[in-house]
Amino acid sequence: MTRTFLDDIDTTWKEEGYNSRSEFIRDAVRDAVKHPDLTRESWKEIAAVEHARRTGDSETFDRDEILGDE
Repeated sequence: MTRTFLDDIDTTWKEEGYNSRSEFIRDAVRDAVKHPDLTRESWKEIAAVEHARRTGDSETFDRDEILGDE
């Protein structure tokens, strides 16, 4: 791994609230092994949504908006 990539990993695990780099990497590897059918793009979308949720940058919807009830 390059130093730049390790720096990116370190920034990510700290921002996402992990206790250590190894904990973050364990979760990432576990997810990749348990869900091999997900594409790289799918993982990027999941990560973006999770990051938005954790940082409070996500949009919220009420039940009616989700279910389309009026």
